[in-house]
Amino acid sequence: MKVKVLITLLTLITSVGYSQNIYKKVYKDGQYHKDWRMVKTIQGWYGFIDKNDKVIVSPIYEKIEKINHQSGDYFKVKSIQGWYGIIDMNGKTIIPTNYEKIETLSDKNKEVFKVQTLNKETQLFDLNGEIVRM
Repeated sequence: MKVKVLITLLTLITSVGYSQNIYKKVYKDGQYHKDWRMVKTIQGWYGFIDKNDKVIVSPIYEKIEKINHQSGDYFKVKSIQGWYGIIDMNGKTIIPTNYEKIETLSDKNKEVFKVQTLNKETQLFDLNGEIVRM
């Protein structure tokens, strides 16, 4: 009987402790987005949660960097495999994490993302994630 109680107690302590330690760090409200908090998991991956701790952007990224555009804010994300992509302020993927390098360009009041593929080819994407013809 004592063994069952001990096992039950250890299981309960372990599950409660695990659920409270999902994130290694929770950043301040509004630091990256007015309604989100960036989180860092124990594994070192980043994502965003809202004020109610609901996951907005799954913590699957090695790095997240805010990009300010005239038309709005975006996030440059780096996958754990080392590839870059872009997500918008709603957490929607604009450019998938398939690129070696991403930078922003402004030309004639048109803002685009310049990406470099594995083959060192360059492509331009608009703010909706559509390829811009050169």
